[in-house]
Amino acid sequence: MTLKPSLLVALSLCVSIAVVVGCQTYDFAPVQPLAITQATTVLTINAVAAKPNLMFLVDRSGSMTLPFNTKQEDGTTNSFCFPGDSGTAADVCGNQSVTTTKIQCTAQCPSRWDTLSSTTGNFLTSNGTVARMGLTFFPHTENVAGISSACGAPASGAGMGGIDVPLATDDAASVLVANATLIQNKIQGVIQFGNSSNASRVAGGTPTAESVNFVVNAGGWDTSPNHRENLIVLLTDGLPNCNSKFQPKYPDPACGCVESDPNVCNANPVLLCNDFGNATTAIGGAAAKGINTVVVGYGSLQGGAGGDLLSGAAATSLQSMAVAGGFQRRCYTDGGECATTDLSCFEASILKDKSNSCPRQFFAVQTQDQLAAALKAITAAIVTGDPCQVTFDNLPSDPRLVSVVITDNNVITSYPYPSPTVWAYAGAANGGAASSINFVEPLCSKIKSRVDTISYEVRVATLIK
Repeated sequence: MTLKPSLLVALSLCVSIAVVVGCQTYDFAPVQPLAITQATTVLTINAVAAKPNLMFLVDRSGSMTLPFNTKQEDGTTNSFCFPGDSGTAADVCGNQSVTTTKIQCTAQCPSRWDTLSSTTGNFLTSNGTVARMGLTFFPHTENVAGISSACGAPASGAGMGGIDVPLATDDAASVLVANATLIQNKIQGVIQFGNSSNASRVAGGTPTAESVNFVVNAGGWDTSPNHRENLIVLLTDGLPNCNSKFQPKYPDPACGCVESDPNVCNANPVLLCNDFGNATTAIGGAAAKGINTVVVGYGSLQGGAGGDLLSGAAATSLQSMAVAGGFQRRCYTDGGECATTDLSCFEASILKDKSNSCPRQFFAVQTQDQLAAALKAITAAIVTGDPCQVTFDNLPSDPRLVSVVITDNNVITSYPYPSPTVWAYAGAANGGAASSINFVEPLCSKIKSRVDTISYEVRVATLIK
């Protein structure tokens, strides 16, 4: 039966649990004597998917031995960060570039690696089951591959580093927790000072572009349509560099040398150029393959010419990479950015109920609490909910305009309201904002099983005057 367009518009909204087995289009008979106008709203419904893949790509460069924050809570300089008492970068603890005896940072001024290790440890302990997690460090200084060993990106082959902890291959809680524990142990096993040949040592440059390309090609992702989400969480404190083919080289301003000392830049006129362009291209290529990247920049002392996290080349570079990553960090509806001291805002800014993209798309974390909050915010965006309940905005208040169509083993069955053995409608009174459809047993169990043979659609008929 075909109805006149002046009487009826039929909207078809498809939700796939695994593989959608075709969507049919149906007309809806007008409901009489209903004579009110229903708002027309096109809704996108995201079904709960399988556990997402989440690869931590962790910067293990030499600057990670520097202090995470050289300031105290009141904004004054933390004297424990400067054991040489001069208050200059040359005397800062953890500075591996000085020729004199290197002084490791202490608990009174924790290093970037200390902070990363303890914060991710707490996160992994509490959130081990939220995703199929894996871990890749960069650089891998045991990889010489024809360039400076300080710039070795992870690579395949014996003794070449590669993926440090592969993504979990099962959604079972025990498997996910075991993988999270292995990641935690790997991070905590990294040493900050010691034999330079140690493969688990903080050292080297920041080959971001090559490292992203490697994990995309070797990470064991699942990019089949309508299946599981794929994320790289890039945790870094520095500007991308280590591109042996970068042009133009220093001292051309376009090099953007990541060090402030001209002598250091002259000694490494190619490898120390800011390679954010290639890193952005690599991250954008990953997004095109269905692998989004979350960029987390941390540490208050951005050494070299990069400026700090909120300004200069560091902010510009991280922003470029984050935008290419395709993972939208959300702000409040007025577009306001969270203050660096407002941890509750910082954590909530990425939640899916916020409607605006943040002006700054990367996470800029300058305290340990903010790093913890950033990890929680990422989790909030990927945690799966109840697949048997789907919430909508602006559905019609009259459930007679709603129908659910189930496709099971290629058999399509329509269940108009009321169908209490299949679904229940919890509509908002008087045209309120939120409505939900709750699937009941045994359909609920089938949905949770994520079998490939079942899909469902929610269809809304909208009456027009």
